[in-house]
Amino acid sequence: MTETGPIFKENTLSRKTGSWRDHELKQKPRYLRESDTISTCMVACPIHQDIREWLLALKNNDINEAAKIILRHNPLASSVSLVCPSFCERGCKYLRECFDEPIAINASEKFLGNWIISGNYSPNLVKISSDRKIAVVGSGPAGLTCAYVLRNKGYAVTIFEKMPIPGGLLRFGIPEDHLPKEIVAKETDLIQKAGVELKCGTEINESNFGELKKGFHAIFLAPGFSEGKKLDIPGAELVGVVTALDFLKKANLGEIGNLNGKTIIVIGAGNTAMDSARTAKKLGAARVIVAYRRKKENMKAFGNEIGETEKAGVQFNFEMTPLRIVRNIPDGLLAEFQNNDLKIIFACDFVIMAVGQQKSPFFEKLLKEKTIEQLEKEGIFIGGDLLSGPKTVAHAIGTGNEGAEKIVAYLERREYRRGKIRTIVRRKNINLSYFEPAPRTAEIQVESRRCFSCGLCRECENCLNFCPEPVVKKTGDPEKPYVIDYNYCKGCGICAKECPRGVIVMEEEKELKYESK
Repeated sequence: MTETGPIFKENTLSRKTGSWRDHELKQKPRYLRESDTISTCMVACPIHQDIREWLLALKNNDINEAAKIILRHNPLASSVSLVCPSFCERGCKYLRECFDEPIAINASEKFLGNWIISGNYSPNLVKISSDRKIAVVGSGPAGLTCAYVLRNKGYAVTIFEKMPIPGGLLRFGIPEDHLPKEIVAKETDLIQKAGVELKCGTEINESNFGELKKGFHAIFLAPGFSEGKKLDIPGAELVGVVTALDFLKKANLGEIGNLNGKTIIVIGAGNTAMDSARTAKKLGAARVIVAYRRKKENMKAFGNEIGETEKAGVQFNFEMTPLRIVRNIPDGLLAEFQNNDLKIIFACDFVIMAVGQQKSPFFEKLLKEKTIEQLEKEGIFIGGDLLSGPKTVAHAIGTGNEGAEKIVAYLERREYRRGKIRTIVRRKNINLSYFEPAPRTAEIQVESRRCFSCGLCRECENCLNFCPEPVVKKTGDPEKPYVIDYNYCKGCGICAKECPRGVIVMEEEKELKYESK
């Protein structure tokens, strides 16, 4: 009788079935580390702050850790939460559309910001580890952020601010009812406690800029667009005709008296125009009229800003082209506008021109004489509105972070490179089968549980459990929880399909390799 037995007498592990990938699908799975991925909320945020991470910390009820995470890139979280139009939530809405509602990221940021400035968080005073000194010009959101980030990297940083108190746009350009100045004061105080030196009442201009360059190894210029523009029409120079920036600055300093019974004309249709109109109403103006040369749908102001201004009782007149302003005897002004074929004249007490902002003459000249690239080679870096033109507070903070990174690269004599290209975790990468739709809520910890944690491995072990072969291995390393043994991986893609959060991707394999990754 003939003895029968298995065809292969050796252990089946000797058959490296990973070679099948070469004949069949020619693709393999790859784990993405946290640093390899970026969520849609982070992409949409001009600061690119680690939203998914601090939401995860809040989910774990670790508020202190969440505060540490948000402070990496944003030392002004409370202020930002009150004035930002929530770009991040737009990114989240894109991902969760037709599933449920976007995460209340703005409310979570506000909670964290208020927790930080309420005395719950004490910043660590990082020891100065470099002999390189850095000057920051301007204490608006860009300057404050750049200074804070650099100080936490061990550099000595001094902010020079021309106003008597710090805050820049946050302090002087936004009405009290939108951003209480107590919040700005607490956040700037926290930045000073982190070791940033602040010199107020010190304007940097052509007369002292040379001395500044001699005393510091690098300079970050973020003075903002410190001057408002006026229309080039007859009467723009009259007393009672002011720029929106000057009006808001004086209002925030308490230098504008009671406007009871007054009529105010605001020319413009941006956010600053809306702020000016509401501020005039709050100061007691009987009638405030916003005059805009185009239609309502062309307004540049955010929708919520327009809505709040309408609720405040401000009158809107559209398709009104300013022609001239004349003195109305014995006092007051007459503002003349063209409305289609009609000429309309308003009798008023003040005209506020919210038609744009501009650099101070010194910084205008500086940027005309040299390009940004030439200035950076000299150790002079630009941020905030001076770099991008008037944008949001979040955009300014984003330039402050980038400016800090550029300065570090300059001082370390290496080439500056933006962060590496990361994989955006999109809707198609999320396996919604593992999540339940839930309504948006005001409960911060409950809300944080709704977050998908896009691109973050939560060690759910779906890849381990669904893999039909002994291919996925646990490592015990939280930075890299799993590896794939390509000796046996056939590239079926089940692990990627069953990953809830888009941590595993399938990619083309040009050359067959067997090592574990």
